[in-house]
Amino acid sequence: MSTALIPPATSAADWDRYYAANGEPRLISENELRRFRGQVRPRSSWRAIDLGCGIGSWTAQLHRLGMQVTGYDYSQAAIDRALRRGANSIYAQRIDFRMWDIVADPVPADLRPGTVDLITCRASLAYLDPATLLDKVAPLLTPGGVFYALIPLNTSPSPDPYYKGMALQDIVRLGRGRWTERSRYRLGDTHRALVLRDYTA
Repeated sequence: MSTALIPPATSAADWDRYYAANGEPRLISENELRRFRGQVRPRSSWRAIDLGCGIGSWTAQLHRLGMQVTGYDYSQAAIDRALRRGANSIYAQRIDFRMWDIVADPVPADLRPGTVDLITCRASLAYLDPATLLDKVAPLLTPGGVFYALIPLNTSPSPDPYYKGMALQDIVRLGRGRWTERSRYRLGDTHRALVLRDYTA
């Protein structure tokens, strides 16, 4: 007897219900942070944006590294929770959260080309039409700017509608021909990190 799998959540309403009900933050391991610092080489002077930020755990981590950062998500419930958490943080003056349907809406007017040093997309790239997303946001980066993504591997269908990964061969293809530097590395058996540097139009 077959069991039908629940399709991945894709709408803002799906995610609003999720974050209103629980929406626990995704854990950030010391290994991920260590590898991120070694591969990305972030600077405290950087301006960063965090795409698909959820309730802002990774966004806040970028702040702890000294960056000025804005987290974007299309779930109002997620943004509301992130703003409440940020307001109680010592980083509140340098952290912001805003609504943006990254796939459907144009780039916000205050994100001008060549003004962002780091774009991150942690565990949400598979929901955002990856190739189109890269072409959309890469021009925002400064010369030598970095795109970082943590990507769950889609090794088998998941019954969890709030977990969506990518096949390894699709991750390998991302950014080909448009970035001066491309690297990938393992984070355990279930995730890969992607680092793209210095976009060329």
